[in-house]
Amino acid sequence: MQRLNEALTEGYLRMRSYLDDEEGQGLIEYGLIIALIAIVVIVLLSTIGSSLNSQFSKIASAVQ
Repeated sequence: MQRLNEALTEGYLRMRSYLDDEEGQGLIEYGLIIALIAIVVIVLLSTIGSSLNSQFSKIASAVQ
C-alpha cells in the first residue's frame, strides 16, 4: 500500500509541475503579438498602397 501511495504522489507531483509550467504560454503570446502586427501592416499597406505607388511614380518621373 505504501508503494502505491508513493507512486500516486509522485505521479501527482509530476502532473502538477507539468501544469504549472508557463514557458509555452509566453511563446504563444509572442506569436499572437507578431501575427497581430503582421495583420496591421498588411491592412495598412493594402489601404495606402495605391497612393504610395502613385507618389513613387511621380518621384521616379521627376528624377528622370
